[in-house]
Amino acid sequence: MYNDGMFNFKLGAGNMSRITFSVSSEDHCLIKAQAAMNGLTMKDYFLKLFKNANSYDIGDAIEELENPEKRKNLKTYKNSKELWQELGI
Repeated sequence: MYNDGMFNFKLGAGNMSRITFSVSSEDHCLIKAQAAMNGLTMKDYFLKLFKNANSYDIGDAIEELENPEKRKNLKTYKNSKELWQELGI
């Protein structure tokens, strides 16, 4: 089992694993609503998000974050609700 205080990874039976992480009640409700609006379970919603996130080259993303000139244009958000509002989700 892996636990860094935010994420827990636990090997399950067979080839299944479990991932858990803590979110605020507000974020939980928002995530659950987004999943429902897409006709998905929360598990399937996250899997879809992660698979879509992996459709770009992670090396490019890391390079963008490490480049101070490009990093200066990054936005920060107080919470996921604020981010989702900005994205129109």
